[in-house]
Amino acid sequence: MTQAFILHQGQRLTDPTLEPQELKDVWFSDANSPLAKKAKSLSEGGTVALAILEYQGDVLKFWAFKSGLLVVQYDSSPSFATCTITPPEGDQLENLAELFAVPDQSKAIVQLLKRKRGYGFINERDRLSQLLGLLGLAQK
Repeated sequence: MTQAFILHQGQRLTDPTLEPQELKDVWFSDANSPLAKKAKSLSEGGTVALAILEYQGDVLKFWAFKSGLLVVQYDSSPSFATCTITPPEGDQLENLAELFAVPDQSKAIVQLLKRKRGYGFINERDRLSQLLGLLGLAQK
């Protein structure tokens, strides 16, 4: 099961047209994917929008935008397409805590996102659930 949604102003927005249709679309999803572009557009009014893509518990990717600018991006399995194991990659992960007004969770967020699978969570769906909890966002 694939989850693709945007968190914006306390709401979870889904749109089937933004979901990757094929596995290759998951592999190559980036800040220019339809999902991320929609989040960017929503954030242009000065708000924060978080585009999240979770693929069958194997891959978690997200892009956080504020005022139309990419502030944070993350990929739990950057070499998933080549079937090699590499550590997660993310830029400015500590900014997530500030974006969602939970500065006391910054260290825990970074630790969760940098950790290899199996160290405190079973799969990427579980990591996503923990992340949303740290950000103060309930996953519905």
